[in-house]
Amino acid sequence: MPANLSNADLSYSIMTNTNLVGAFYNSETIFPNGTDLSKAIYLDSGANLSNIFFTKINLSRVNLSNTNLSNSILKYIDLSYANLSNANLTNANLEGAILDGANLEGAIFCTTIMPNGSVRNN
Repeated sequence: MPANLSNADLSYSIMTNTNLVGAFYNSETIFPNGTDLSKAIYLDSGANLSNIFFTKINLSRVNLSNTNLSNSILKYIDLSYANLSNANLTNANLEGAILDGANLEGAIFCTTIMPNGSVRNN
């Protein structure tokens, strides 16, 4: 059975080799700042991560294809080489995020704040 992380405070958690495939999250889920989740966290493509607050976390090379990231705060996240194909980034805030080499094919941008502070609508 998938983990229910709704309202969880993971601020002081050690996330090494954590498998969160199918886990439930909500806007009250707190992920630790500065944590490298690029190899430790396994996310379902197609996960619902809307209204999530991520900041200063390494999500490089993570598969977030078909993921709902609408209304999420993704400030200063390392998303380099992440797969964001067909992800919903409507109203997401990517200010300061690193998107080098990220796959953005088919991603939905609607009033999305981009890393440079501009707003993208397409």
